[in-house]
Amino acid sequence: MSRALDELLVAEKLSNEARARLTGTLISLQKRLTPKALIQEATDELKEKAAEWSHQALDAIRERPATTAGFVAAVLALLFRDSLWKALGGLFRHETETDDEELNHRMIGEGTG
Repeated sequence: MSRALDELLVAEKLSNEARARLTGTLISLQKRLTPKALIQEATDELKEKAAEWSHQALDAIRERPATTAGFVAAVLALLFRDSLWKALGGLFRHETETDDEELNHRMIGEGTG
């Protein structure tokens, strides 16, 4: 009977140790799955990726500066296309041509005079 009691005590001890490990694991998971911890982890990963992408972009710029300059010029032209068209249109406009605002101003000025 002593042997059975010893086996029971060993089994209880192993069970308690396993329960303690499981409890520790659950507590660790609860801490990692809080919204604050998840946001922090996502932020850290985004920072790492952004740093990696910026290094890759700088390497690409160093390797192909002409291509990069062309790309930047195209993006700027797209962003400022209205201003560019107005500026280019002004270069080719004849001195005798007037724009709508000037015509409106002339018409208003003549109507009140």
